[in-house]
Amino acid sequence: MIPLLFIVIAQILIPTPDWPDLQSPTPYMTTTPVPSATLLATPTVISTNTPYPTEAVTLAVPQDEVMNNLSTAQANLDDLQNSVQVSGEQVYVEGNPVLSNQDDTLVFGYIKWLISTGNESISGPFAPITWTLSILVLLAILSLIMFGVRQVVSLLFRVGWWIISTVLKFIPFIG
Repeated sequence: MIPLLFIVIAQILIPTPDWPDLQSPTPYMTTTPVPSATLLATPTVISTNTPYPTEAVTLAVPQDEVMNNLSTAQANLDDLQNSVQVSGEQVYVEGNPVLSNQDDTLVFGYIKWLISTGNESISGPFAPITWTLSILVLLAILSLIMFGVRQVVSLLFRVGWWIISTVLKFIPFIG
């Protein structure tokens, strides 16, 4: 436990660098809905160093072409011959499961996410400390489990020894 204490102290004393956010070279476009059939696109700039147009751009939406494409997509969906079956919470398409079975792999995947990236997103600047504390908690839980297994094995040996000694006490009376 002493080396782990040194690790915790080192994690606290060593500063974690605060890297600046990466600037996007391209502004992201957003659309603002308007009541007419046109869309008003205004640029939203993430980077202050990137020049962007200041005037609004009006985009005309060809309604006939959009409706034609939607009807074509609906016709293509209607032509599909997929057999979709639902069994419990699992969905099967043509006999193949859409989602993987929830087994130990999923649990270990969640644990890996918590250890590798989830801790950074949940704890922020306290990620190294919480990571170290989670290791200490894991070691404590494993120590308790090992202690419990040792106690159960010890109890089984004591019960076995009691049975053997009781049988040996009655042997002179049998013979």
